[in-house]
Amino acid sequence: NGVEIRNASDSGYMAFFGATGASELYFNGSKKLETTSSGIDVTGAITVNGAALGGSANCTPSFVARFSSNVAFTSNSVTKVPFDSEEFDTDSAFDTSNHRFTVPSGKGGKYFFYVQFMVPNLDSGKILELEFYKNGSRYGHGLVNREESGSGASFVTIVVNAIIELSAGDYMEAFAYHNEGNNQTVQTNYNRFGGFRFGT
Repeated sequence: NGVEIRNASDSGYMAFFGATGASELYFNGSKKLETTSSGIDVTGAITVNGAALGGSANCTPSFVARFSSNVAFTSNSVTKVPFDSEEFDTDSAFDTSNHRFTVPSGKGGKYFFYVQFMVPNLDSGKILELEFYKNGSRYGHGLVNREESGSGASFVTIVVNAIIELSAGDYMEAFAYHNEGNNQTVQTNYNRFGGFRFGT
């Protein structure tokens, strides 16, 4: 028992309101929303003021890039991190040839980015710095200064995050610096650059 609202041709529901149970809303004959005893069930994406909260459009564009092989980084030089391979890239927005993420047309908004970087040898008193660049200019960075006493070098990993509002055509890159003295061979398994859009 309940109230039915059907389309003009009487070929499908527009809405159904149960007497004691679920209420349902339809779009072009397909159920999109149903009330339940614990809340609501939604089929498809939820958009609030233009921001997608669910469905396949949620948190895209998104990507994770990495190295395809070990890379040697020169000491005392700010060097773009050459992420030249991808684990995934929903909008083909990361370019492995120039190692940058570019916001696609119509995909401006608020983004979260992270970059992880590890050097195998960092002696006492030496530093490792990891930087984000936006449109070719330094945006934010993280720094590790190894201050322990004693001889011997240590593996050092640094992770830097950023939340930033971007427009279509803006691009993000990662740069690294160390002053160990010798070139550092950075391995593929410990380095990633990723991000996703979470709002407009």
